[in-house]
Amino acid sequence: MSSTSVYAIYKTKASHIDEYHNGHGSGPAIWDYISMKLTGQEFQMFGDDLDSFWKSWKDKRLSRNEKAVLLSTYDNAVIEIKYMEEFSKACIEVHNLINNGSKWTWNHFSDIGKTANKLAFKHDHRCIGFGIGCTSICDPWEFWDPKQGKPWGVYETIESIKELKR
Repeated sequence: MSSTSVYAIYKTKASHIDEYHNGHGSGPAIWDYISMKLTGQEFQMFGDDLDSFWKSWKDKRLSRNEKAVLLSTYDNAVIEIKYMEEFSKACIEVHNLINNGSKWTWNHFSDIGKTANKLAFKHDHRCIGFGIGCTSICDPWEFWDPKQGKPWGVYETIESIKELKR
């Protein structure tokens, strides 16, 4: 069975810091919740319209917390260290939204939020953020090499939408 892993991300490496059994408790849980909220339909992993789904983080109907948790599941996404406490609270809120507003009765976001909170207050000064590998089957951080893809900031991306509107 797959698992979800979380990592402390540095400029040159990713360090595994925690793991949760059953990878469906992260990406698939938030993807299904967001799909149901925006379209009334369950998320289709192999659907025809995945491109528009991945862009759904821009939808005005989503809260900042929903956007942050959704984006955190994308490849090479990093929750910037200065936003770790905010992200921790976002995870706990989204955990409850998923459990109370979808078919899902469990997910890992409360635990991910607790791990993020620990990292917010106790981290190596070189750490740039927090990354999530939603499934051990295709974990972008497990063998990450900075030459293969630069991490991008979740909150920096959310803030860029505000900048475009000014």
